[in-house]
Amino acid sequence: MFPSLSTRQFFSVSEAARLLGISVPGILLWIYKGKLRRPARVSRRGGYRIRRAEIVRLLKSAGREVAGLWTARRKRILLIEDNAQVRRVVAYALRRLGGRAIVKTAATPEDGLLLVSKFDPDVILLDRFRPKKGMTSDQALEILRRARAAKGVKIIGLWPARTAGALGRPARPNGYLPKPFSPDDLWEAVLGKAEGSNSRLERKSGPKPDRRRWECRAFRRVGHS
Repeated sequence: MFPSLSTRQFFSVSEAARLLGISVPGILLWIYKGKLRRPARVSRRGGYRIRRAEIVRLLKSAGREVAGLWTARRKRILLIEDNAQVRRVVAYALRRLGGRAIVKTAATPEDGLLLVSKFDPDVILLDRFRPKKGMTSDQALEILRRARAAKGVKIIGLWPARTAGALGRPARPNGYLPKPFSPDDLWEAVLGKAEGSNSRLERKSGPKPDRRRWECRAFRRVGHS
């Protein structure tokens, strides 16, 4: 009935009445008596807009609030990256998404695959792995594409699309985010709507940031957080 309870800030009088289980005249009476505080108006003489905080307050006072109904589900992000400093910097940047992200990290594809079923991620950020021993990122991608636990998960490769190689389309990531990338690029890739194997989260035109300087600045911020 209300698909965006976790993001909307205002509701109409009729919507508020349905949520609170009373009539529209009852809502108007509450506004008149001050039980619904500080309602906004659509226009100078238009209808009222009821703030979400007021509806939550009244539901709580009546013992009718449903836990989690008004809170947006946080993105669950799994970062598979062998560089410990990059893991720390990227995890720090993701956790600053206004509380909208839960982050887990893994240093190898093997460790990342073990976390998938336990953590149930929405997004996987996968670095390029080409070790002499152990699993490569291409092998990890093939496993993830076949795994039931990873069905519907958005996988972003942290390498340029032009180096994707000759693997078949089912084993390719949903998008690419080549390093070095800015926090804005990272947030756009994770929170954006780019889906499907044709997506490309390549960098926009412009000067490329210095990876070492970016990592050092971000690392210092992490150390002092």
